[in-house]
Amino acid sequence: MKDYSRMRPKNIKFDKERLYEDTLHLKNQINRLKEQNIIYKTQNRTLERENKNLQKLFEEMSSYKGNQHSTKKKQSDTYLVITLKK
Repeated sequence: MKDYSRMRPKNIKFDKERLYEDTLHLKNQINRLKEQNIIYKTQNRTLERENKNLQKLFEEMSSYKGNQHSTKKKQSDTYLVITLKK
């Protein structure tokens, strides 16, 4: 364990009250930044879920369109075969 008394300066050139106020200000700023970070992480997770759902929907729509296209082609081929048989 470190001995912090050695690290502490012996002569403090600033007013102790001023240093205390600065420390409080910085602690408050850290807390605000932590809260903001939590908010951004939550937004990020929400957007990732939304993106995943939209990708699924897009894939479903693409496969539906592909199936619909192949079904039309099959119907067209069937019509052509029936017409040629006549």
